[in-house]
Amino acid sequence: MTTIMIYKFSTLSRQEVEKMLGIEDSLQNTRFYQEAKAEGEYARSQSLVMRLLNKKIGNLNPKATEAIGQLDINQLDDLAIALLSFESIEDLNTWLKQHQ
Repeated sequence: MTTIMIYKFSTLSRQEVEKMLGIEDSLQNTRFYQEAKAEGEYARSQSLVMRLLNKKIGNLNPKATEAIGQLDINQLDDLAIALLSFESIEDLNTWLKQHQ
């Protein structure tokens, strides 16, 4: 319904339409919204960590890429900090072994 209203009022932002309909708070409190937001944050974190690792230690092998894909958001945050001290792929492999 919000999507239809956004097209109907093309000059208004999504937030303005939600406010007009009185659903801005209820939408953000839905489980669907929270899960979608968390998935987006995870994807951005994973993408950033991968780019930083590629810049810091070079292209990653498929095994390392797969292992990073299995990390949860807290582990990704830890890896983002740890990678600052990495000097080689071996440092990454050691970290991954310790955190799986």
